[in-house]
Amino acid sequence: MNQIEINISSFSESTNFQITEINDSYTIIMKVLDEIIDSESFENEQHELFEKIYQKIQNNERHQLGKLAEQLNQLSEKHLRYKTLSLEFSKDDNSNYHLLFQSINKYESESSEEQENERTKAILDGYSVILKTKSDFCRIHAPDNNSHPILINFIKSTTNLLKEEYPIDFQNKKIINL
Repeated sequence: MNQIEINISSFSESTNFQITEINDSYTIIMKVLDEIIDSESFENEQHELFEKIYQKIQNNERHQLGKLAEQLNQLSEKHLRYKTLSLEFSKDDNSNYHLLFQSINKYESESSEEQENERTKAILDGYSVILKTKSDFCRIHAPDNNSHPILINFIKSTTNLLKEEYPIDFQNKKIINL
């Protein structure tokens, strides 16, 4: 079993993909932020927790970050509601997807570290992608077709498979428009 997790997020949006390869098939599970319960309270409490986290980091008290991370998780569980979509299909049904999955499973950033640093400095309200595979974890700031064509192609292909199955207006659900 191979599994890839992709989290696409910006300040106010979040979409998570979990793609699992089992024998001769794939399962895609997508969670998209559907609703924020009491968004003003959520934003205030989240801001306070981030301030505490930054203070702990500045004071070199990293050993206390676990407790604050757990509080952030509890806050998210209290205020965030996700819509979940799932799809299962055979590898034989889509050989191109199988090739993309294999390339992402062995993914190495397509941009140099210097380019990534420049992109991070230039983006104020962009988005980021967190990619987890069986052997790697990376965070990519505002990838596009020029900087990360393999990753963008994989995300587009995954989203298109879900669009075929579900009659959802992905743009209004705030899924990244790739």
